[in-house]
Amino acid sequence: MSHGALVGRALALLRQDDPSGALECANEVLESIRSDSPDKAAEISALCACVDAHVALGDATKALAKAEEASSLAKSLTTSFAEAAPSLAMVKVKLMASQESKEALALLREIGASWGETALLLALALRAAKEPAQARSLLERARRLQQRWQETFALLTLAVAALSKGSPAMAEIDKFLAVAKKHGLHIGDVDPASSVRRLQGSSTMEDMQEIHDRLSAAAKAGQRSAQAWATLDLADAKLGQGLMKVQELEDATTQLQKIGSKEGLAMAKFQASRSHLACGRPIEALADALVAAKNFKDLGDAVGEAAACSACALAHLELGQLPEAVSLASKAPQDLAERGLRRACADALRVASQVYLQLGEQERAMQVGLEAAAALRDVGDSRGEAFALLNEVASAYVFRKEV
Repeated sequence: MSHGALVGRALALLRQDDPSGALECANEVLESIRSDSPDKAAEISALCACVDAHVALGDATKALAKAEEASSLAKSLTTSFAEAAPSLAMVKVKLMASQESKEALALLREIGASWGETALLLALALRAAKEPAQARSLLERARRLQQRWQETFALLTLAVAALSKGSPAMAEIDKFLAVAKKHGLHIGDVDPASSVRRLQGSSTMEDMQEIHDRLSAAAKAGQRSAQAWATLDLADAKLGQGLMKVQELEDATTQLQKIGSKEGLAMAKFQASRSHLACGRPIEALADALVAAKNFKDLGDAVGEAAACSACALAHLELGQLPEAVSLASKAPQDLAERGLRRACADALRVASQVYLQLGEQERAMQVGLEAAAALRDVGDSRGEAFALLNEVASAYVFRKEV
């Protein structure tokens, strides 16, 4: 078994709430790396898994020692993971003090949050920490509906709200988020509830009800920004259910223009490209996706840019421009996987699978489809998309083989 697979096994044991087994596994791979084939990136990954296990076991001293080892190793590397993972490990060690933090850290392990996903959750928690009462209300609702991502966000918000400005934990959070920003994770002027929803992705009936509740509450309170983002979420959910044209997309765009939200307008253009594709208008879809990609790039949002480029790939595919489609479809998943954003990566892999099928590369399309399905399951597949995706790819695979 490879070093990466062994680290993955340790993380899987953590998700199953077996920190002792995870620590044993992580220490095994750490010894193997150091004795057989020194690899700093793999060693950092194993050390960070050790940190997670020690944090779960409540051993702050050993967790800190492993985090410091990882930080020392990372000094000679420049990859996003090598810089971000040790920094996040230090954040986790410093957050072990409060009950809210311990619960949040446990949920981060349960959902298997990557460094990129954790960075976004923490950045959003910092924005929401000004109103902890709303976080407590969200926590109650999330627990009642078993919405793990929303629950994690609410607990992180409460944990951050309890920290003093100059505390060691806050200092480490600031350092970590600076690293994340350096590697293209942009937050900016967004609505926290909307952004957390996009990390997992869902358009179940519960999700639709939650959006309607947010929309109603924002309208009553006169919160124009929250109302605009909730409207955009409603459009996204309806597009996800297969509707080709939704009025909410136009309404959200108008509202976002009025409040001057650059992040919102970039996202609205991206959603518009999806709507055009669903309606069979690839020329218009490409135009909107290109604008969205540029807007995201100007904001320093590498994640949004990659997602928009993936939409461009679909438009190029519909227009028969295969070289452009292949170039964009192959790059977007790499950009998103590098930052550990599983949901967005799954969407980009789905696009890549469609492109490879069109090229007649059935084996590659099937492999990419399997990767996308695995990512969907890993992030919490509430809509059964993984099964639908595999069925879609397999059907196309068989059809093309027969032809």
